[in-house]
Amino acid sequence: MSRGNSNFVDVFFFLSDIYFMQVRLALGLFVACTYPLLISASSGDRSKAFQDCLVDCQCSSNLPLILRITLWTCKDDCPYRCSHAVTDVAEALILAQKGATIVRIEQFYGKWAFWRFLGMQEPASVLFSLLNLWAHVKGLTNLRRRVLQTHSMRPYYVSWSIISINAWIWSAVFHTRGECICATLRGTAQISNANPTHYA
Repeated sequence: MSRGNSNFVDVFFFLSDIYFMQVRLALGLFVACTYPLLISASSGDRSKAFQDCLVDCQCSSNLPLILRITLWTCKDDCPYRCSHAVTDVAEALILAQKGATIVRIEQFYGKWAFWRFLGMQEPASVLFSLLNLWAHVKGLTNLRRRVLQTHSMRPYYVSWSIISINAWIWSAVFHTRGECICATLRGTAQISNANPTHYA
């Protein structure tokens, strides 16, 4: 195949990938926006113990500095503390009966009751998201330095790198807080990032 035909084929696949990336992004946005409407809360959210705890929850507006830095509010802190209170009771019942009980550990808002560390709800996931972010930023830097400006696939690689960087930023934010809008943005970013590599 001549060099001219090769460039035409590269451009054709590049444009078709952009089209399919836009379709996936639109589908991802649709799913991310409608999915919360279709699901119900986790069993822990619906439990009477959790709901009673939320009603009785008293929170001081003077949260620790690290929680204020990561934008936790009193409204966010009550469900966090109540999920741990309910989980602690369930663990005590399980230990008292040596596991022979029908009590089980529940999920709250679709997640297990993880302990916060430095204001992060899931510190290990935040760390791995940041490591992936670093790898993609470094990869983009190397790509811009090593791939010629005239290479027909360079715009595709740069675009995909930027989309991946965006996905890892929102992943780190989501695992820090787990807010609904963060979940939507993370899901949308991950769906747009799920583009298989066709080119070596």
